[in-house]
Amino acid sequence: MNLYSLVLLSASSRLAIFLIQFISNHLIEDHQADAFNPPKSSETLTEFFLNGFGNWDAKHFLHIAQHGYIFEHSGAFFPLYPFSIHLLTKLTGNYLLSGCILNLIFFIISTIYLHKLSLLVFQDNQIALFTVCCFLFNPASVFFSSCYTESLYSMLTFAGLFYTFSGTELFAIVAFFLSGLTRSNGLLNFGYLAFTNIRKFIQSEKTKINFFYIVLKLGLEFAIISSAFIAYQFYLYKIFCLNDTKAFIGEKLLSYARENGFKIYYDLPKSDWCFRAVPFSYSYIQLVYWKVGFLKYWQWKQIPNFVLAAPIVWLSVKSILGFVAKMDRQKVFNMLGLMDKSTRIILHPFVIHLGFLLLSSIFFMHVQVSTRFICSSNPLIYWWIASTLKEKIQEKQLKFSLVWHKITRDKTIKFTFYYFVSFSLIGTFLFSNYLPFT
Repeated sequence: MNLYSLVLLSASSRLAIFLIQFISNHLIEDHQADAFNPPKSSETLTEFFLNGFGNWDAKHFLHIAQHGYIFEHSGAFFPLYPFSIHLLTKLTGNYLLSGCILNLIFFIISTIYLHKLSLLVFQDNQIALFTVCCFLFNPASVFFSSCYTESLYSMLTFAGLFYTFSGTELFAIVAFFLSGLTRSNGLLNFGYLAFTNIRKFIQSEKTKINFFYIVLKLGLEFAIISSAFIAYQFYLYKIFCLNDTKAFIGEKLLSYARENGFKIYYDLPKSDWCFRAVPFSYSYIQLVYWKVGFLKYWQWKQIPNFVLAAPIVWLSVKSILGFVAKMDRQKVFNMLGLMDKSTRIILHPFVIHLGFLLLSSIFFMHVQVSTRFICSSNPLIYWWIASTLKEKIQEKQLKFSLVWHKITRDKTIKFTFYYFVSFSLIGTFLFSNYLPFT
């Protein structure tokens, strides 16, 4: 598949999501959700067409892009995406429009890198094609067009993975550093660099010089990638713990903040995290404002959200077990694949990463977030679907009728297909009208 086809396919999928958003947003009136919804200026033509893409957490990102980090709870939302919106708005004049344009660009680039990565790993054009098709209409599709970080994060992650396994580590470090400025789990991407470098060391001549070289190299790479998170935490510390200067905040926004009990950066007393030995705000904000913590979300009233997350949990487990089953039984737990002496790219780090994301989603996070969390962070589920479909077809020349026949005849693939399509459609409808969805 050439570059033009990839761009056309990815742009077409975003057009479809846009049309569903536009139609559903104007069919029924928005639900009055109990969520962050600061006052805004009068509606423009942009809001008429794109308003459905600015709901839920998008409000936070757009608010930060316009006003910066003036509320303490905003610290849960990392700065790269809102900062990018802020810069582009100097040209477009509209924050929502800037956020949607950026995500369209990021999504197209994500698709290109996912295709390149899939070709690199599997050396198979059909698997790469099927992988891209799964990604284009994944069950979290609406979040890749809305003003969320999914498109930016997937672009940086897939790019970093491609450069890691193609041997261009410098570009991988840059991509993973930026992913750490986009979402907190960007730090986990360092694991891929660690895996490939340790595997190379095990396969090479094990001398003291090589050992110290790999330790120094990985230490430096980790320091660079983690510095994104550390710098952001220091930035928040400077704003919320050291700054007492009162800047002008509009009367409507100030009134909204006071009515809802939001803590403004100059409010006293300062929060507890300011006085800790390591004054990082992230865990404090997640616990206090978002109730994120071990088993914090395991409540009877959250059963509907666990049901909503059940398909992606099942698909993740199925993907992990599916690839593990194909591995050499003696090598599955053989130093987690590090002892594998082949030159091919092995899937162990992807399996480990997805397993960690899945456990984090179930036991620590708001479980319904797992759909967009996993779909934007790890390509394994797309690869498992693509590989399974490839095994069923066994044909070099693809025809739509043949592919459709195989989809409808295999129960697992059929379920996955309807899951992806239904969540893309229903999810966009719900999200656009301020109704709960992941």
